[in-house]
Amino acid sequence: MAGLPQRLRPEKVISHVGGSPQFNLAFEEAMLEYSMSSDIILGRIWINPKSVVIGYNLEPCEEVRCNEAERLGVPIVRRVSGGGAVYHDYGNINVTLVIPERLSVDEGYKIITGIIMDALRLLGVKAHIENINDVVVGRWKVSGSSLAVKARATLAHATLLVDSDIALLRRLLIPRWDRVERGEVTPAKYNPANLSSIDPSITMNRALKALATVLSAGEAEFAYDAGGVIDRAHRLCIDKYIAPKWSPPKGSRRESCNEKPRHLAPLG
Repeated sequence: MAGLPQRLRPEKVISHVGGSPQFNLAFEEAMLEYSMSSDIILGRIWINPKSVVIGYNLEPCEEVRCNEAERLGVPIVRRVSGGGAVYHDYGNINVTLVIPERLSVDEGYKIITGIIMDALRLLGVKAHIENINDVVVGRWKVSGSSLAVKARATLAHATLLVDSDIALLRRLLIPRWDRVERGEVTPAKYNPANLSSIDPSITMNRALKALATVLSAGEAEFAYDAGGVIDRAHRLCIDKYIAPKWSPPKGSRRESCNEKPRHLAPLG
């Protein structure tokens, strides 16, 4: 995929760093709502604090060592999209694209993995796709992605491991080797690595600029908010994302919803 097709290029790319994991995951759902109501394509590049993020239908402790997460003070937060558990911290970059139309699963994954692949090309890294939603360099997984497909919109988001705490990731996440044994996925799915360990010249700043170049295609406006998404995310956070179902196992403090991210700029 050589860049996003014109019809899928976002009008705005929202860029965030920090805030609470609960607010940041609520913001993803608020983006999805806004795209459906406004018929506008939105992008987001964001860096989340230390946390474990689980798929919509995943049992909290199925792929997470919950006792270890609680002992270390690492929050677990559920996202609106499906899939397994992922680890976030300030060495991991997240990228989101919300399109106001229902896409097939294959097309959704092609688009989001294509964004990552194009960014890696700009960084001089040769990669390939395995398991439809993993971007792999050699035998190392550097990016995973997931989708939320609704009747009138599709949200696709992906991680990119640049300089993350891989040792802590391995302590917190439970690899599903049973899936590998059954031939459902390749071993790369549970073999994460940082881009900086593959190529030491790749920094967070270089990776951010590569993603910004691909996602904006030189045209999109970089912004902190769009159409009151921040306010809607705050309400969703209070009403939903701090509850035990969305912040398992015990729920989160209401104050978490006041921890809003900062604008991540400049990117382009």
